[in-house]
Amino acid sequence: MASRWEALVGELGRTTAPAGLAVSSQASAVAVRAAHADITDFAAELATRVGARATHVAHADARYVSNEADSAEELGAAVGPATSL
Repeated sequence: MASRWEALVGELGRTTAPAGLAVSSQASAVAVRAAHADITDFAAELATRVGARATHVAHADARYVSNEADSAEELGAAVGPATSL
């Protein structure tokens, strides 16, 4: 899961606004450029948050795996080796 999130962060960083599509005399061109700037800012912030969450998930997964290994070792020491009948 964490590696997929990291891949998505990379995709968010590639979002760019189209250039030169509106005539500068159109009043809506300014609004469109402002909206693209807002989207770019939002994508950058989202990429940062998703990247941080992916790192957190990866660390949590490592702690979980380590805990499971420790528990299995403790259980093996308490029960002893398995014998067949």
